[in-house]
Amino acid sequence: MRKSERPRKPPYWSNRLQRMVQLGILLIALVSCQQVLANPLSHRSEGSEGKYPKAVSTAQLATLLDLLAMPPNGWLIAVPVRPTRVEFSPQSPVHVMQSPSATACRYPIQLQVPEGRGELKAYQLLHQWEHHPLAKPMYELGFCWQLQPYPKAVNECQQVTARGRLQCHLQGPLGGGNHHADPTQARYRVLLVEQSGIASASQQRQDFSMVLSLAAPVELLAHELGHWLGLADEYAMSAPLAAAFCRGDYQHPSLNIVVTDSRQLSAEQLQQLWQTLPWRTAVEDWRLLAQPTSLTNSQGEPLWELGSAPEQIGLHAVDTCQNSDYFAWRPLAEITAMQYFDSARWPSLYLELIQQQYAH
Repeated sequence: MRKSERPRKPPYWSNRLQRMVQLGILLIALVSCQQVLANPLSHRSEGSEGKYPKAVSTAQLATLLDLLAMPPNGWLIAVPVRPTRVEFSPQSPVHVMQSPSATACRYPIQLQVPEGRGELKAYQLLHQWEHHPLAKPMYELGFCWQLQPYPKAVNECQQVTARGRLQCHLQGPLGGGNHHADPTQARYRVLLVEQSGIASASQQRQDFSMVLSLAAPVELLAHELGHWLGLADEYAMSAPLAAAFCRGDYQHPSLNIVVTDSRQLSAEQLQQLWQTLPWRTAVEDWRLLAQPTSLTNSQGEPLWELGSAPEQIGLHAVDTCQNSDYFAWRPLAEITAMQYFDSARWPSLYLELIQQQYAH
């Protein structure tokens, strides 16, 4: 190559200018990231400036990085590309974790959290929920999450039982719900609060509500959601609750519990019970529900002792009605999350019963 054809080196000032531009872009990116981390995906209300931390811990940073790296399967988190200031509006909750399309969300769950630290805790909780066994079935049924931050001052809580069960409500528009909603459409709301206490889930007609401490693990959230989906507690209920539930005063169905007033039934009574089981299709023959005995009733009919073989789907005694005059039975012998929430055991039969109920 002749000397005249050699490529010319860029001037010194040109290289230096390029490095300065690159450094400037990096600096802008770092500042933007710091703003996002200082107020992660939050939606501030008017006058709330200065209420959020200017730095985050290593654990918080790792959690946020995990959230940003989540694959788009099932429940999704909407992450803004750059910091955005959005006015807080109780009537227009932000969809932060939802089904891939708006049409797939048939049952929105309002997740109401205290502004600031509560929002970060909510994202951590929902990130753990993404991997929970109950998440996929609920997603397929059309449930989705809507994050709704609220000012701490509008929340009132008190412990209403000897065990410390929380009862809370929000003042103003947040507590009133959507007055323009279809009254025939079920409404779901989870209220996360900073106060400690026992979680509670309730249903009044088409209104489903839950109160949960910010410190509660995702397994407890799932247990309470199980009540909404038709599953009853499999541990010993308190005497007042057991008296009402086991007597049959509750109108909503129980998919995992049936109650009898005796441990022994005639063949006719046993067949009638078999026909009414929520898990009837999983039991091939009524005789799998009990064992024959030598006893008879007042009409001279042979009696059957309720209880199935441990490996069978049928009737297995459970402590739900222990504090009453009735007997409770579930379909499986194994421990489930409705007995011990931290076991995180959700049998496939329970998930099938839930899906069948919503299919009807």
